[in-house]
Amino acid sequence: MPRILFVVILGATTIHNRVHAQECLVWQERDHDPAMSRQGHAMAYDSWRGVTVLHGGKQFSQRLPDTREWDGNAWTLRSTLGPGERSDHAMAFDASRRVTVMFGGSSAVPPGVLLRFGDTWEWDGKIWSLRSTTGPEPRARHALAYDSAREVTVLFGGTREARFLNDTWEWDGLSWTQRNVPGPPSRAVHAMTYDSTRQVVVLFGGANHHRGFDDTWEWDGSDWSPRVASVWPPGRQLHSMAYDRQRGVSVLVGGRHAPDDPFRDMWEWDGSTWASVEGPSPPARFAHGMTYDSRRGAIVLFGGSPSFGGAPDHFDTWELANCLPDSDDDGITDGDDECPASDLQDALVIGDCDTGLSNVVLANGCTLTDSVGACSAMARHHGDFVNCVAGLANAWIAKGIVVAREKRRVVRCAAQSDLPSDEASRLRIQSRRTVQRSREPTSRPKE
Repeated sequence: MPRILFVVILGATTIHNRVHAQECLVWQERDHDPAMSRQGHAMAYDSWRGVTVLHGGKQFSQRLPDTREWDGNAWTLRSTLGPGERSDHAMAFDASRRVTVMFGGSSAVPPGVLLRFGDTWEWDGKIWSLRSTTGPEPRARHALAYDSAREVTVLFGGTREARFLNDTWEWDGLSWTQRNVPGPPSRAVHAMTYDSTRQVVVLFGGANHHRGFDDTWEWDGSDWSPRVASVWPPGRQLHSMAYDRQRGVSVLVGGRHAPDDPFRDMWEWDGSTWASVEGPSPPARFAHGMTYDSRRGAIVLFGGSPSFGGAPDHFDTWELANCLPDSDDDGITDGDDECPASDLQDALVIGDCDTGLSNVVLANGCTLTDSVGACSAMARHHGDFVNCVAGLANAWIAKGIVVAREKRRVVRCAAQSDLPSDEASRLRIQSRRTVQRSREPTSRPKE
């Protein structure tokens, strides 16, 4: 049975330009399996299939080759083939192509020889594919984040042998491009995440041979900018970050400041202010994995090390979610939910036309399906409906949920439908699973 152990009550906050009188967050231990203990693994959330993907890491000195997936209830072993044994690598989910991207890492095969990898792999939910062996030089303890507005995976820093790196690269699914711009000092063991609301990659902390860092940087696709706040987390390394889209904040958990013991804390960055979230959190750790499950509105945390003293690695899975009433279980509490009975089908399908978009929950608690349904309910005729959907798609572009070619697909589906209809049974905005298709859609979800 899951154990609810830690609850945090925050004061009044303003998120997505809406005031929340009270916010209740709960850390819930969802699973613990000693056979999965590890540190230095990589995790990313596959928003198309609704699962958290984990690969590799190490148990004591043994690197691991396994790929596992968490669906919110259990971990499933999916593969031991592909990238093989490695740790200290990085992953990010490319929503435009519906694949998890992995780069780099280290291994000790053959024994006694520490290897650094410079290969790029992609996981489609079934198999790993080696996509490139050129681009960034081999490295470990770097960071990746997927920029959904620009449809590229961003890499920064890392270490190779005795060198610390400060280069910025972008992967577009075909090749790597180095962005030769000034940026953060050289470092490794830092953390990055992508703020989809403000469309920037957020970087915090890390270390090199000379010092540890407690700085915050943001990458907007053209330039790195240092961000200064009145308070900020203590400097650290081997921490994790994930962007909570529902609450509009980048969440930072754990890490350590050598040679101190690991942190047991949580911080949030809203783009201008760091705030320490008071209250207990999962046991102290570093070199853990963390990502955001957008379908269930939960931060997922797994594993890591409790110390450098040889203690066994963690093997627990935790989730951070809102604990106030949420009638439709969409991650938005009833007091803030404008659609308290959301349609939570898998994908947005208008009439018989699959848009290829995941049916994501918006900040107001309405799904894409709810929004299109409202257009149908309000429209006086078909032209009204198509114009309303086009307006929605423009708003989704502004929020980074879709890009222009996805908007065209949504509007085309609306135009091909017979909506609005006087017969409720003909409003067929339904699950992707119920639609018979001869091929996969050409569009995809945005995160």
